[in-house]
Amino acid sequence: MINDFAAGAGYLFKGFGYLNTKGLRRYIWVPTLISLVVYLVLLVVFYYQFGSLMDYLLPDANAVSDWPSWIRWAGEALLYVLRILLWAVFFLAYALAMFYSFTILANIIGSPFNGILAAKLEALLTGNSLPDEPLTLAMISKEAKHAVSHEIKKTLYFLLFAIPLLLLFLVPVINIAASFIWMVFTAWMAALQYIDYPADNYKIGFKAMREQLKTKRSLALGFGGATMLLMLIPFLNLITMPVAVIGATILWVEKLETPSQSLNDTAEPNHISHNPDN
Repeated sequence: MINDFAAGAGYLFKGFGYLNTKGLRRYIWVPTLISLVVYLVLLVVFYYQFGSLMDYLLPDANAVSDWPSWIRWAGEALLYVLRILLWAVFFLAYALAMFYSFTILANIIGSPFNGILAAKLEALLTGNSLPDEPLTLAMISKEAKHAVSHEIKKTLYFLLFAIPLLLLFLVPVINIAASFIWMVFTAWMAALQYIDYPADNYKIGFKAMREQLKTKRSLALGFGGATMLLMLIPFLNLITMPVAVIGATILWVEKLETPSQSLNDTAEPNHISHNPDN
């Protein structure tokens, strides 16, 4: 069990070695850059909005010019300190929001690219050559339609278990174990999130993929746990999604894929023609 857990974690870090691989770069860096631009735009918008709110709630230095001289300096100093503290709270809050929401946003934006990335990488790993298709809006749109339905399924599955687990934190004594249970659950969800991409390329539905992962539970939890830890590291969390997709694809090829599913037996990956019933 321990060896499988460690091996699963190792698959995530194998993903770093493929970030600059020719033929894969566009599917890695395009969604990452789009996500980053969105966050920078939101930062600018919130910055100006928060600045306006500060000006409305707190008087500026001129507002204390009519105060008695013996408290004027103290008033100006207090306002200055308050502004610094509030700006510090703002950037801390934004950083926390970015940490908790960046992965969600990145997955939404990157979903149309991730299935293609998994298929391209698997072809590379198995020695098959796939046509180097241009990255067109039509291709992205086609993948996006399918990706949305899959993301909804994963979200519903997450909520089905997350809500009862969160309620455990309200129960005395049991809430001590709730933290551990929650960590295991989030690691399991991280594994499901990213291994779903290579599995989906073979029309393996979300439920069937879950059943397959249960036979390699320690391996999956190791991979998911390492993914969650990577999300905690500033800046590196910006590339968690492509690294995890690549690591999940390598794990799929080496540990989960059955011989009948090999790309050697297919002319092209099945992400080109998804089965909507899966």
